[in-house]
Amino acid sequence: TALSLHLARPPVTPPPCSALGAISCDTLTVSGMSSEVGEHYYAYLLASIGGLRGLSGVRFGIDYDGGTPGGATNGQGLDILSWAVCGPASMLYNSSWPDPGMSMTLTWDYSTTGCPDLGSTVVAGYFYVSAYSADILRLTPPAGETTVEITDCGFTLRELDVTQLGQAAFSPDGSLSGCRPCTNACQATSAVGGNHPAPENARLEILSAQPVRAGAQVNLLATSPGGSADLAIFDISGRRIRRLPAASGTPGNGLTRWDLRDDSGHAVTPGLYFVRPRGPRS
Repeated sequence: TALSLHLARPPVTPPPCSALGAISCDTLTVSGMSSEVGEHYYAYLLASIGGLRGLSGVRFGIDYDGGTPGGATNGQGLDILSWAVCGPASMLYNSSWPDPGMSMTLTWDYSTTGCPDLGSTVVAGYFYVSAYSADILRLTPPAGETTVEITDCGFTLRELDVTQLGQAAFSPDGSLSGCRPCTNACQATSAVGGNHPAPENARLEILSAQPVRAGAQVNLLATSPGGSADLAIFDISGRRIRRLPAASGTPGNGLTRWDLRDDSGHAVTPGLYFVRPRGPRS
């Protein structure tokens, strides 16, 4: 069981809410282009429900733009222009949805029609997005929670952790890859850097169970238009716990990996951290 994203350029045929049961997980498109004028995509929200009897509910969150408030329409990184649900679903969501960090609860009522056979992959809804610069759209647990909940028509509940939640990545050359959780475990990802209005306080929440497992890592996407910068990681008290050297590769589009350890090599505990780009002497 997993919750994934699939990108498609408009116009799309058939329409986004048509069932995609025939599509295999390893063919999901999780990488897209970005440009200064904005590259448009449909981002399908797909539930892989193998072993479940239909889909009657899902509760999830989203993150992008490094968690920047108002990021849905700021014309930077990724914008979400609209959101639509598929089927007879009721929606419960934060007033700022679909801003970064917001959550959505979808509930389908099949009490009069019966639970439809939608196959092993269900299109729960879709986002219409515009990508202006390198960014990652990722599915997350709702704020303050550690799992996403999926319910089938028989009221069977499945809880998905962050490794079972998909990501779609955007970059100028399309080389930045997202994640297909039904084939590979996904890692938490945060976008930080100069393309966002408040890069000095990009939030990164470590949601894994304590202790953080050996070999775990997160990907940090630095989008600094002035070139690569070191990344400093601070705990919630403001203490710097780790400094990561600037990523090699394309300036302004570097991907730095953090092994979830501090400068002394000790594994960090789950919690809230802040990621900040830093110059050579800051």
